[in-house]
Amino acid sequence: MLDLRPRTYDRWATDIRVGSSDQTKKQAEQLHSNLRDSPDSKADAESAKTWPRTVAETECPSLEGKRLLLSWTDKSPPRVGQSFAATVKLRAPWGPANPGAFDYERWLIAAGFAGTGYVRQVHYLEEGVNVPGRRQWARYLRTALTERGLVRANVLQALVTGDGGYVMPQLWELYRLSGTIHLLVISGLHVSVLSVMLFGLLLFPLRLIGLHRRRDIPALGAGAAVCAGALWIGWFTGAGSPVMRVAVMLMIMLVLKLIQRPSSIGYVLVLSMLITSAAMPLQVFRSGFWLSYGAVAVLLFFFLPRRPATPRLSGAIFAQMVLFVGLTPLAALVIGEAALVALPGNYMAVPILTLVTVPCLFVGLGILGISDVISGAPSILLASIANSMLHVADFSVVLIETLLTALLEIVPKRSVSIGFASPHVSAFALISGLILLLPLSNYVRIGACGGLLALGLQVNAGVPRGEFCIRVVDVGQGSAALVDTAHHRLLVDTGPGFDTGSLARSQILPVLRSTGKHDLDLVLLSHTDRDHAGGLVFFRDYFKPLSELGPAICPHGQSWRWDGVLFTTLQAEGLKTDNDRSCTLLVQTEEPKPRRSAFFSGDISALAEEVLLPNLPRPVVFLLVPHHGSKSSSSMAFVRQLAPELVIHSAGRDNRYGHPHPRVVLRYQWEGARQFNTASSGATQWCSDTPADVQQHRRQAK
Repeated sequence: MLDLRPRTYDRWATDIRVGSSDQTKKQAEQLHSNLRDSPDSKADAESAKTWPRTVAETECPSLEGKRLLLSWTDKSPPRVGQSFAATVKLRAPWGPANPGAFDYERWLIAAGFAGTGYVRQVHYLEEGVNVPGRRQWARYLRTALTERGLVRANVLQALVTGDGGYVMPQLWELYRLSGTIHLLVISGLHVSVLSVMLFGLLLFPLRLIGLHRRRDIPALGAGAAVCAGALWIGWFTGAGSPVMRVAVMLMIMLVLKLIQRPSSIGYVLVLSMLITSAAMPLQVFRSGFWLSYGAVAVLLFFFLPRRPATPRLSGAIFAQMVLFVGLTPLAALVIGEAALVALPGNYMAVPILTLVTVPCLFVGLGILGISDVISGAPSILLASIANSMLHVADFSVVLIETLLTALLEIVPKRSVSIGFASPHVSAFALISGLILLLPLSNYVRIGACGGLLALGLQVNAGVPRGEFCIRVVDVGQGSAALVDTAHHRLLVDTGPGFDTGSLARSQILPVLRSTGKHDLDLVLLSHTDRDHAGGLVFFRDYFKPLSELGPAICPHGQSWRWDGVLFTTLQAEGLKTDNDRSCTLLVQTEEPKPRRSAFFSGDISALAEEVLLPNLPRPVVFLLVPHHGSKSSSSMAFVRQLAPELVIHSAGRDNRYGHPHPRVVLRYQWEGARQFNTASSGATQWCSDTPADVQQHRRQAK
């Protein structure tokens, strides 16, 4: 059964749960026979030998009942409940490993995905009949919202179903940068608002029907209904951490009320956290788990010592300030960065979403559901009311996005967030923030402010004058490397680009911000292929102005010095292909120190290597292998002359090109080079002042 998640207009990511009903097996076997008898192409003929195969017949572990994240470029993907047979390429959950960057592998595991991959061929079978109830409800809600001409139907779907896959990447970025990402999908705040609404709606009629003789029964009855509703929402939206936190806390409070055992809200929070962790252990690997519980803990930490409670309006105003002070260092510790504009962003968005969007959306959908059940004039009237309420909710979402966009336009992109500090600094800032929230003397709290300000300090790269450090970023099948001297930073290539964007924001920028100053002095682009230049547009927009060198402007033999380090650009003149005209870079320490050199070779082939050899020293200590280790590069003459001590292959795991080629690996082995592949080592760091030391981020992370 499928839950389709459009990422762009022409690329789809599908959350699929593998099934193997008897009907589907028979259809798959028939399709397999047809393909074998009359393949449409050579690719089909090869595929027909191996697919479609039932889960029980495969040599790999069974995937039946497991979730897979598949992508393809078909503009007409299958509908929810539709069966299909497909040739897919799968792999275990895996992601880039870079300091300070988003851990995609951990996210996949925590989300319950058994594997990822893409669809090579798909053939649709008969329409499925056994669609789970949750999928039917989700499909009904999506249809109800999309058929009404709403501007932000995708955002409203996320608020109802908890699935943010329908939200375009640009909107994700808007909410993330403004610190309001927690509002984009259904959260603890939404469930709390709905619980209060439901409790108020049920309490009054329960008192009217004669249960007033015992004053506690109406409240308990309404509370039980609210708990059931919260649990249903948690089940319907996929049991996310914020939703389940509210549901479990409500259940605990109801049970404590029934057994007449008084307890503090802090006890309820801790017990809820333990129960949720035991029931869903993978949730502890998700940042939302810690931020959700952390938000409640910070509020209790501030308000409990200040009893009696503050007035509601001032309490709501103080709550956002408290969350900003308490969650900013926690977000820096858990995620890596925290939005600086989160305070004004939430002040604008939370009241609108809480008082307008959520009530109008859920009440409108409820009325719409009633109108579909009944008929006649009442149905038409209720449908009209529901449409009006849904359009009000839609308008409120557009208003929120307009306000957030205006807010972000005021602040330069480089100043929108802080963080990427070491775990020790983030933990120190978190302790300082908690001290600041306590009712202590002003002197102590002023001192705590200094601890919070540590998050805004830039990281010192720690490179001595006359030396340089290289960090090859793990970007899969692509290339990006950061070169640091004592006071300058150079980025060689910007990683791969995709239809949905690039890895510049999620992988390369965190490496830059967590390892040195938040700036770039120069970007050198070896050539314009997508796997090397995919993030150039992002860096041009992020660092304004940005100095660039590239294949079109790459003076052969041009040199400059930074902090006692010599940089020289080399280009094979007279060659025609883009790969051979790569703008390569030679980095060298200067005498009288022992000269150590590094060469960034782009995607040159053996032909360009022959042209450049007279300009290259012997030996070099560090080499970023030409063309990711392709067999068309790293000729024997090139390898022999450079005789590198350290070789880095920047390649994707199990890439379809077979990089690095075994023959290339063997050539460097003959020269005694130490070889590393970013696919297995993650981000790799080498510094000229400690040439024997190589740091592998994936090994450190494990």
